[in-house]
Amino acid sequence: MPQLISRKQALANPVFASFIKKWQSRADPRLDEYMKEPGEYYDPQLDVRRHFTEEEVDTILLKELEEFELLADKIDETPLVYHGESIYNHPTQDIQLYPRVMGNVLGELSIMFDAPIIYLLGLRIPWLHQQNDFKPVANALNYL
Repeated sequence: MPQLISRKQALANPVFASFIKKWQSRADPRLDEYMKEPGEYYDPQLDVRRHFTEEEVDTILLKELEEFELLADKIDETPLVYHGESIYNHPTQDIQLYPRVMGNVLGELSIMFDAPIIYLLGLRIPWLHQQNDFKPVANALNYL
């Protein structure tokens, strides 16, 4: 039976912690190239583009950095060794069956690996960037 664990317990797993660290680093204002120098930028408070001085840019960056440091988990990243991948192909085109089948497959994996916890860490290529030829997905991507 699946059970929820605490954030602290989840982050004790080095694979999951490494994933979370990489995910959170995307929000690190030090790595964002936007608004690093004085110039014309969009001001959401005034709903207009305007010139920001160096002092304003520094103040905004400092505030964003403080917020990031407050919210980001303190994680020492563990280098991970790549062991390979496994691709699961759903045996039917009926998407309604997918959650049930996937739940059974994950349960079998848990037993096979004697692992009480299994993390699904997303896709190698975000779905908006995939060259997906499945017609409903292709139509949705074209629409977006």
